[in-house]
Amino acid sequence: MSASGSEGNHPASNVTDGNQASYWEGPNNAFPQTLRIDLGESAAVDQVVLKLPTTWEARTQALSVQGSTDGNSYSTLSASQRRLFTPSSANTVTIDFPSTAVRHVRLNITGNTGWPAAQISEFGIHGPAAGDPGDPDPGDDGTDLARGKPIEASSTIHTFVAANANDDKLNTYWESTGHPSNLTVKLGAEADITSVVVKLNPDSAWGARTQSIQVLGRAQGATGFTSLKARAEYGFDPATNQNSVRIPVTGRVADVQLQIFSNTGAQGCQVAEFQVIGRPAPNPDLTVTALSWSPTSPVETDATTVSATVRNVGTAAAGPTTVNVSIGGTVAGSASVPALNAGASTIVQVAAGRRAEGSYKVTAVVDPTDTVVEQDNDNNSFTAAGSLVVGHAPGPDLQVLSIGSTPQNPAVGASVQFTVAVQNRGTTATGATTVTRVAVEGHRHLRLDVRRHPVQDGRRHHARRGDRQRQDRQVQQRRRHPGHERRPRQRDTVQRDHHQLGGRPCRHPAGLGLRDHGRPGGAGVGQSDGRWPKVTMP
Repeated sequence: MSASGSEGNHPASNVTDGNQASYWEGPNNAFPQTLRIDLGESAAVDQVVLKLPTTWEARTQALSVQGSTDGNSYSTLSASQRRLFTPSSANTVTIDFPSTAVRHVRLNITGNTGWPAAQISEFGIHGPAAGDPGDPDPGDDGTDLARGKPIEASSTIHTFVAANANDDKLNTYWESTGHPSNLTVKLGAEADITSVVVKLNPDSAWGARTQSIQVLGRAQGATGFTSLKARAEYGFDPATNQNSVRIPVTGRVADVQLQIFSNTGAQGCQVAEFQVIGRPAPNPDLTVTALSWSPTSPVETDATTVSATVRNVGTAAAGPTTVNVSIGGTVAGSASVPALNAGASTIVQVAAGRRAEGSYKVTAVVDPTDTVVEQDNDNNSFTAAGSLVVGHAPGPDLQVLSIGSTPQNPAVGASVQFTVAVQNRGTTATGATTVTRVAVEGHRHLRLDVRRHPVQDGRRHHARRGDRQRQDRQVQQRRRHPGHERRPRQRDTVQRDHHQLGGRPCRHPAGLGLRDHGRPGGAGVGQSDGRWPKVTMP
């Protein structure tokens, strides 16, 4: 047992320990990842059973099964497609393929919707039993491309929903409300298909019946369906064909539809499993394989540029598209990605702008609007293993922490004292006398500007008058019209004059609006126009 890589606490050996609760996990954000079992000698294999812990939520992993006789050169046993692990099926996925003699069996995993790494709890390999007559479906024509894919129906009765028809379980089924009805599975990308298999529960309780079926297909980007197999009568009998019918078809399609016109066994159409047998057609498959940024250790005043490596791991050329870069969960920018041949890669740069001090996760998504039709859309996202850490910019940085007034509800003509707590969160002292202004919002003409002495780095200031590090100011405002009733107290606002600090914007508490009521200057008191006074001061 070996893997291309493992997260330290979850080694590859866990997949053969018989314990579904333990699991192997590959390194984060390092797709594709491989997991290989050496059988010791060449043997015929035709099935792989994969499991995840039963308590985990549903997820889809994009993977292929490969085989080799020497451990060096591998051939495809089951082509890459999205495999759905759901708690309702015990988080177990069964992959059937034509019997092949191999010694080494390998999983090649390119995406996981539940975690940014490959995950397997149990990896079982099986071969054909002696005298096994074989399943009438795949043969040498490919694998089931419909399992777990999006599926819809024109009608549904009770709880017999369309999703039951490709959940890989014969004891669940889709049933329509009547005839005719259709069942459509979307493969996600074009495939060269060779047959369609329709199954019912093989239990004898499901007696023999006949359903009239037509098979239709729709090409990638097309709006309408075309017929792949004309309408015909198909018999289902648990005694003769185990309630399974194989319908040969030929075509390159992205969607496959069953049109069912009648059913002698029920009032509606019935399908327990709808399999589409074939192989994926050549298609591109875009992934992001690496992220970096410059500067590597930015500060708040630095503009950051993120570099994303985009690779086409598919089998056909990809047209031009875009890549989005998100920082801290928000899209910070995007850039164009040129056309890429199969196997080619390119590095694109995205201007991400400036960020406040802190640590941020960086994620990139290629082809975010699905412009390019791909083999797999689940591997388009990549998150950097490390975080973008933005440091504090050098120099002073004044921050208003709070503002208060005493008394809170003054009488007309009473003096009011405002207290402002200011902190220099920067790395150096301000080095200059600055101006703090306080405003009682909703009034005009009154303004008081008071200068403040330099603030040392890391200090907080909210002192009494006369202290160089703590300064309060009192303002008295007389009403010009004493008979006028007092207006309600308005919201206090604060602004630090940032012209003294080289243009650095002021930081202020939530809920405090900032306004500029004049240029920095000496102290002064103005008179209101008869309304409750508006006070501006440090």
